[in-house]
Amino acid sequence: MRVPARHVARTGWSAPGRTARTVALATATVVLASVSASATAAATPTRGFLSHPTDQLGVPGAPEGAQLTPQGSLFTGRLELTFRVGEAQRPWRQLRRTLDGTGLPVYAGTRRVDGLDHRLTAFAVDRDGVPVVHLRMRVGNRSHRARSTTIGMEIGWVARGMTQQAPYPGGPEHAPYRFPRPVVSDHPGGLSNPGEAFDRGWVHRWVGDALHRDGSPLLRVRTSPRGFARAATTTARASRPGSVTATRRSRVTVPARGVRHVDVVVPLRAVPAGSPVLQDRHDAALRRLRDAWRPVLDRAMGLHTPEPALNRAWRNGLLAMLVPRTRLDDGRWVQTVNLFQYHASWIRDTVMITHAMGLLNLDREAGEGLEFLTTWQREDGLLNSRAGQLDGMGQALWGFGDHVARTGDADFARRILPATERAMEWVARRLDDDPRWILPAGDPGDNEMVAGHATGDLVWLAGGARRAVAIPELLGDAALAARWRALAARVEAVAEARLREAARDGVVPPVLDADGGERWGEMWMHWPTGVLAADDPLVRATMDAAARDEREGLALWSRRLHLYLGLRRLHTELRAGRSTPVVAGVYAYLAHLTSTGGTWEQSSRPYGRRDAASALGPHAWSAADFASLVHDMLVREEGDGVRILDVVPPAWLRPGARTSVRRAATAHGVVDVDLDARRDGAVVRWRADVPEGTPLRLRVPAGVRDVRIPGRRAGAREVVLPGREGRMRIRWSRPRAVRDADDADAVRERLRRAYRRAGHPW
Repeated sequence: MRVPARHVARTGWSAPGRTARTVALATATVVLASVSASATAAATPTRGFLSHPTDQLGVPGAPEGAQLTPQGSLFTGRLELTFRVGEAQRPWRQLRRTLDGTGLPVYAGTRRVDGLDHRLTAFAVDRDGVPVVHLRMRVGNRSHRARSTTIGMEIGWVARGMTQQAPYPGGPEHAPYRFPRPVVSDHPGGLSNPGEAFDRGWVHRWVGDALHRDGSPLLRVRTSPRGFARAATTTARASRPGSVTATRRSRVTVPARGVRHVDVVVPLRAVPAGSPVLQDRHDAALRRLRDAWRPVLDRAMGLHTPEPALNRAWRNGLLAMLVPRTRLDDGRWVQTVNLFQYHASWIRDTVMITHAMGLLNLDREAGEGLEFLTTWQREDGLLNSRAGQLDGMGQALWGFGDHVARTGDADFARRILPATERAMEWVARRLDDDPRWILPAGDPGDNEMVAGHATGDLVWLAGGARRAVAIPELLGDAALAARWRALAARVEAVAEARLREAARDGVVPPVLDADGGERWGEMWMHWPTGVLAADDPLVRATMDAAARDEREGLALWSRRLHLYLGLRRLHTELRAGRSTPVVAGVYAYLAHLTSTGGTWEQSSRPYGRRDAASALGPHAWSAADFASLVHDMLVREEGDGVRILDVVPPAWLRPGARTSVRRAATAHGVVDVDLDARRDGAVVRWRADVPEGTPLRLRVPAGVRDVRIPGRRAGAREVVLPGREGRMRIRWSRPRAVRDADDADAVRERLRRAYRRAGHPW
């Protein structure tokens, strides 16, 4: 088995023949992308889809997390802090926020109150091993005379006025749109939310600028050197969960054309009085944040497109996957979905997230998340992270094999081999005991919502058994590889027979031997398992049926909008060569994100309240499936080669538009590509760190006419690029349908108008 070049050199800029001109081109592209992204972040935030959006603050590795609530407050495992601004001391309400344009996890919201510009910035960073949230309320004065105002804070266990709901499963109460805390898991990878349960006996006290609870500091406040009067503070007993237990109000005079600010340091875990954590300064913390994140973000795939909404989603998606990675005391990393309701490990979520990480050139993080999945293995070899849900067996096998096949990481392959062998032995025994179904019937209580032999369980088992063969192949064990290959062929034959047998009017159901159920695992028949071809009649009919049932461009689950379920169809359409539904689906997805480009899982019914109260976002699996789709639209392996710019939305072909991809990983190596649109065509530049002779195939975007590719006959629409690095000028004409094609903003605006007509404006 050939070791991918990517495993040897992963920077994406190590291919032979790198010239000063191409280095300058790369540098200019990065600078332009950074400037454009920063400008986007500084602009007025767009209206997000959710009526109650949430954003996540955390430090990778630390189990504690914080939430920016829909009301604009900070909610942690220990407290909730609400700013109050202006003469009327109105609570800081902030449904629209921005995400830092360079990709750092820095969130900001702005409001103009009493003629002054208020900007609240929030981020989380490590300080001496403690995760800390930094808040800055900056007040700017655009006028030619000094103005005075008041900045206040209220602190409690939950915000004032929040009513308690029914107990969360496991005991702790939680307030609307807040994550439950504390939650203690009885096993690694289970739901865990560190925090403090409400206690009426708490005693709060201000000690200088620090607020203590029972002697432990909750936060510290620091103001600008000048302009502030002495702060007025209060404390009170916590008579109920929604009580305000401490307040602070500061009168500030902001000079003409000047600014003043209040900084707050909030440790996310208990620290002793006098801890140096409380001395942390905002600007120094921001520099540490850059130092911690820049090496990771610079290693990950970089993307800049003409669509600001897509660029926001890309940046937020990276953070959604990386922030909730938790490191256990024994050094193992757990890939969780977020730091809120989904602060836990599932095999299915982890496999899809780590697959996307691999495509985005984050192999180390992907491997760490995958290795933890072995802790879900039973003594008999079955890999299963949730009772009654048997999809994890095939998903784990697929994830192990996929990572090995893509990276050529022999050390990982050796470490994962024992668990994979036990799992494959389990499959062999089950195949002998039950050659019809192999897997026992499940009762998921979720996903398909029907007991029986779930389609996805068997599809994943077939795809996983075949993908696992990459492990002994890489390690040079030909006998084991042959034995597993034969076993995988038998499993695939069973899976295909059951799929064709269960189909009704050509459509494969969610459960193979039961009626009803929610659409789920049958959407994986082609991508990523490869059990059936993209153009197989069963796949085509099933995907068409799914498309007919979509609303607002999204799949439905339990009659509610589901953000990422339909992405499986788009991945399949991409591989079937159907670009139009892929572009439409991407725009529908983008139209439903939050103002920061944040994801979610389930919302209200179509044209309803746009509410996701039962599962707070962001959602790392949703971000992962979208990131892998965009990656594959622009760069993906296909057989012995790499396909470049396979699906390019027509709006990206407007003159002057630029699309830049850096460090897109494939099984053959890392690829960089630029598309600069001109009035009469485009210039394509590429560099591929792949083995010599690897075909790089370029397809001209759909919809353009009169195509002229150098060295190809007139009208040809596909070419194998000459060499691993180069530049090509392609000419075409753009008919009106392409020139006037929708972009993401137009699709979102059309959706907003539809909501207004339905009586739910946003």
